[in-house]
Amino acid sequence: MVTFGSLFKGKWETEPQYTELLFALMRNKGVHIMDGFPCFLTLAFTDADVDFVISRYKESLNELCELGFIPTEKKSTVDVSSNGHSQNGNGQHPPVPGAKLGKDQNGNPAWFVADPERPGKFLMVK
Repeated sequence: MVTFGSLFKGKWETEPQYTELLFALMRNKGVHIMDGFPCFLTLAFTDADVDFVISRYKESLNELCELGFIPTEKKSTVDVSSNGHSQNGNGQHPPVPGAKLGKDQNGNPAWFVADPERPGKFLMVK
């Protein structure tokens, strides 16, 4: 946050892709917030309310960074997910040139490349 008052709005130095997922994830965690709109706090909010919003913001941001949707300064490490596929730690470096980050049939992050035999379709990189 650049400044803070009863009216506030998040600001990115350079907006990475997928930031709208941050707000969707926060809504899923119980914080009604919309991407691109200002937020308000009033005296009706308790310290516990503010702590709840802050913790959900941090949780959501950390989850998106860990999944590779929002870049981070952390060094990349190789991690093996629960489905046994090796994945890049921060998701920012494709395993093959031109691969795009997406989700597999189970909703787990995965890399995909265009299928040359089926235009508009993709193959998952294993």
